[in-house]
Order: sequence, then C-alpha cells, then structure tokens
Amino acid sequence: VQAVEGVRTVNVRFARGASSQSFDGAIKGHESVHYYIRARAGQFMTVRLETDLPSNFFQVYQLGPKGPMKYKLLHDSNSDENNYRGQLSVSGEYLINVLIFREDARQQRSAHYRLKIGVVD
Repeated sequence: VQAVEGVRTVNVRFARGASSQSFDGAIKGHESVHYYIRARAGQFMTVRLETDLPSNFFQVYQLGPKGPMKYKLLHDSNSDENNYRGQLSVSGEYLINVLIFREDARQQRSAHYRLKIGVVD
C-alpha cells in the first residue's frame, strides 16, 4: 500500500482468541485513517463508529487483487448509519476508511472517535 499525504494506515490484527478490536483516534480536515483487515469468504464483519462529530463517517471496501485501484464499496455510513454488519463474499483484504464529510473537512473541523471492528464465522 502506497502512503498518501494526510492518510494514516493501521493493519488490524486481533489478539489471539479475540474476534474484535477497538481503536481510538482523531482526525482533522481532510485527514483520514485506513484500517486494513484480512478476512475469509462467509465470515461476518461488523464495524461501529462512535464520534463527537456528526459528519465523521466510514466506508468499507473489498479490495481486489490489484489493491485500492480495484475495489468494491460495501458500505458508506455517510448515507446510512455508523454501523455495518455484512457477510463477506470474498476472501482477502478489506479497507475501512474513516474520514470527515467534505464541507466540514474544508472548515478544518476535528473528530475524536472510537472504531470497533469485528470479524466472526
């Protein structure tokens, strides 16, 4: 994965025996955080975002064999809610992108958040 200015990357690995992990974070303006996780077809992924800024949201992508240039959007909490639960159809890498909606990003608004990611059979 190539580094992009204003984008932080987190590789998600659960502790032995755990099926979820929480991350506390903060972003400002056009910053975003990319959480990468590997999962298998048939598993269920859950994502929950708790935030102090209503325009803070997340997107879930299924990444293709050529990385982020070939992807499928599975969920956009900007047009839905800050919770996601879905059964994964493909084994491989997934991306959860946490960011701020464009209007508030332009105004350099800040968000403090807690992101919980889970994967179960």
